[in-house]
Amino acid sequence: GRGTSPTILLLDEFGFYQTKGIAEGIVSSVVPSAAKTGAPIFIVSTPNGTTGEGQLYYEQVQELKNCGGYDPMTEAVLYDVQWWMCPDYPTITPHKGYNDKLKYFEDRDYWNNPEVKKEAEEFFKPIAEKPKENPWLAYQFKTSGEVKYRQEILQDFIVMGNSVFSKTVLEKEAFCHGLIFPYAILIT
Repeated sequence: GRGTSPTILLLDEFGFYQTKGIAEGIVSSVVPSAAKTGAPIFIVSTPNGTTGEGQLYYEQVQELKNCGGYDPMTEAVLYDVQWWMCPDYPTITPHKGYNDKLKYFEDRDYWNNPEVKKEAEEFFKPIAEKPKENPWLAYQFKTSGEVKYRQEILQDFIVMGNSVFSKTVLEKEAFCHGLIFPYAILIT
């Protein structure tokens, strides 16, 4: 990023950069160029744990969630794109089978109405937690495995490879210590 004149910067799968130090180094090298041209920086990723290579992404998501999804000082915005927000395409199978329900939530403007978005999330969350009951989710689970399914579909920050402790134990421990583990994707 040094010495360039970008009009847009996209840091894809940011939660999977090798280390927090490398991720910070990349960001610090591209910010001056982006500031010079006014280029927006988009940081896109699925969760990859709360430490190690996923730590910086996790911290950024947490900071934005704590600000209500927008930081006026940096003008960073948090966008949460979940599996159910993408409609089925007729020629791509298997289908999720929820285009009508998605349209219902779109008509009620779930993007700009937090109550409607929460209602939609509450509708779709139990479906995603039982992947074998939906052809599209079953396919995602089968082809990606449990860990990747939890990261990609459930947007789970806690999952990190084959952990010694179960997700339930980690969530309970996090809750007891006041930590929050969001399910979000960041684009700033």
